[in-house]
Amino acid sequence: INDIGQAMENPFALERGGIQEYPNPAEPGETFRMAAPPIRTEGVAAPARPAPGLGADTEDILSNLGYDQTRIAGLRDKGVI
Repeated sequence: INDIGQAMENPFALERGGIQEYPNPAEPGETFRMAAPPIRTEGVAAPARPAPGLGADTEDILSNLGYDQTRIAGLRDKGVI
């Protein structure tokens, strides 16, 4: 049984592409490593990027739900989003 540090350096995981490197959106030019998705299918690549930051898609989601820019700005001003 490996801890996280050992798992990230495991030769088998590294050799089979079980560890992926992603750009760090918080620190341009830097990267970080994560475990790759364990299930792979031919022709479908796992996304080589981290999930969006907390709240990064809030405005788009609210717009798609029918909120106008004034209402979204009001929510932001009140600290709701």
